[in-house]
Amino acid sequence: MKHIKSTTLLCLLMPFVWTTAQDTLHLTEYSCHFATGVDTSRWIALSSDAVNAGLNGDDIVSNTLGIGFPFEYCGETFSNFAVISNGEVCLTNETNVPYWHYGLGGTNSLPRFLLFARDCAVRLDWDNSVRYEVVGTAPNRTFVLQYDGSANYSESVPFSVQLQLQETTNKITFVYGQQLAASEFDAHIGITDEDGGFVLVSADTISATDMSLVYIRWPGNGRYYEFTLSAPSCLRPSTLRATTIDSAAAALNFSDSHGASQWILEYGLHGFTPGMGTTVALTDSSYTLTALQPFGNYDLRLRGVCSEGDSSMAYTSVYRYQDSAWTKHLDEYIYETGVDTSLWITLSPAAADLGMDGAWVSSPATEIGFPFYLYGYRYTQFYANSYGSVTLESEFSSPEISLFSVSGAVRSADGQSVRCEVVGTAPNRTFVLQYDGSAETDINAPMSMQLHLHETSNAITLVYGNASFTNSYSGQIFIMDETRHAVSINSVA
Repeated sequence: MKHIKSTTLLCLLMPFVWTTAQDTLHLTEYSCHFATGVDTSRWIALSSDAVNAGLNGDDIVSNTLGIGFPFEYCGETFSNFAVISNGEVCLTNETNVPYWHYGLGGTNSLPRFLLFARDCAVRLDWDNSVRYEVVGTAPNRTFVLQYDGSANYSESVPFSVQLQLQETTNKITFVYGQQLAASEFDAHIGITDEDGGFVLVSADTISATDMSLVYIRWPGNGRYYEFTLSAPSCLRPSTLRATTIDSAAAALNFSDSHGASQWILEYGLHGFTPGMGTTVALTDSSYTLTALQPFGNYDLRLRGVCSEGDSSMAYTSVYRYQDSAWTKHLDEYIYETGVDTSLWITLSPAAADLGMDGAWVSSPATEIGFPFYLYGYRYTQFYANSYGSVTLESEFSSPEISLFSVSGAVRSADGQSVRCEVVGTAPNRTFVLQYDGSAETDINAPMSMQLHLHETSNAITLVYGNASFTNSYSGQIFIMDETRHAVSINSVA
C-alpha cells in the first residue's frame, strides 16, 4: 500500500435505552360472540351518494378514507380505513397506507377485516368496484363498504360482499351476495389485530388458533358473519417504564386503573420464550430489576390480577430496554483522522468471501462475529453492497456506514471482491471488512478500503488503501444514525 488514511469515530457512553410499544388489546383477550345465518335482508343497498373508493385492477390499495364516525376496535379508536384489491379492509389512523400482501401471511400490521382474502381483483369493467357510505342517524349509524370483485385476478369470477361497522356497539358484520361462477376458490375470512392475532371463520364456526383454516367455498347469497367483541373485565396495566437505570439494575414503575391489586412481571433477555423468563409476583406498582447482564437487551411484560380467579388473560405488549455503549445522536461523537499505514489489517486466507462480483449487487445477511453496539442498539449482522456501503442490521434499526459510496462495482476479475473476518481475541476483537472495488461501474478504476468494528470500545475505523485512479472520482463517506442524522467527511486524498 502506498498511502493509507484512516478515519476513526468514537463516542461518549450512555446507560440504558428504553423502548416501548403501543399497548393495545389483543383479540385473544376478548370474548368474541359470533353469529351466522342466511338472511338476504341484511344486505344494504347503497344509494347514488355512495363514495367510489377509486379502486380498479389487481394488487392495488386505496387512499386512506374516512369511516364517518369513530369506531373502536381492540381498545383503539379508528377514524379511517383502506382497502386492497385482494378482498381486505384495514383500520388506520395514518394518512397513508402502503399496499400489503393479503391473508394471514400479510405484511400489514394494522387490524384487518378479511372479507374474502385471496389473490383476487376488483372488477376491471366496473367504474365503482368498491363503494362506501354511512347510513342511519347517530348514534346508531352503519358504515357500509361494498366490494365487487373477481375471485381470480386473471379471469372473471365475479362476487360481491359487504363490510358493515356499527356505531356505538362496534359490531362487525360481513354480508355476502351472489357469486356468479364456480365456487372452487378458497379464501381466508375473519378479523385480525395489530399483533397477528386472528379469528377465522371455518364451517360456520370460528377459530383463533388454526391459521391454516380456509373457507373452501363461497359462503353463498345472504350468508352473514357477525363479530361482537367484549373486553375482559380485568384489563392489562399500562405505561410500564424504567426510571433509574445503571449498568446492572433498572427501577420499574407502571400504572393500572383497572382494579388490579396484584401483578405478575415476566422478564428476560430479548427474544426469550414467553413463560420461560423470570417471573415475579408484585403487590406494588414499582419494582427494581437487579443482577442484570451488562449490555443486556431485555424484554419485559406485565399482567394484572384483579381478584381471585380474575386476571388479565394476556400480558402487556413487550417493553424493551437496552444497555448501550453508544450515544443516540451523532453530534456527541469524538472524531479522529490521520495517515497511518499500520492500521491496514492483512486478511488471512480464511477470510470469508461474501460472493459479490459486479455492479448493483449486495451480500446476504452476514454475522459480524460479536455483538456491536451503535446508537443504543445491538447489532450482530450486516449487509454490504457493491457501491461501497455497509448496513448494520437489527429489528430496531438499520444504520448505514458509507466507506466511499459511488455508483461503482466490485472487481469482477478478483473473485474475492469483498471479504471479512474477525481478528484478535475477546474481549478486544476487531471485525474487518475489506472492499476491493471500482469507482465506476463501466471503467476500471480500482480502489481498496477497510471497515473495522472494534469489540468493547465499539469504535468504527475506516481505513483507505491505494486507489489506481485520479481524484476526479468523488464519493460519499458518512455514518448515519436511525434518525437519518449523519457524520459526513468532505474528502479523502
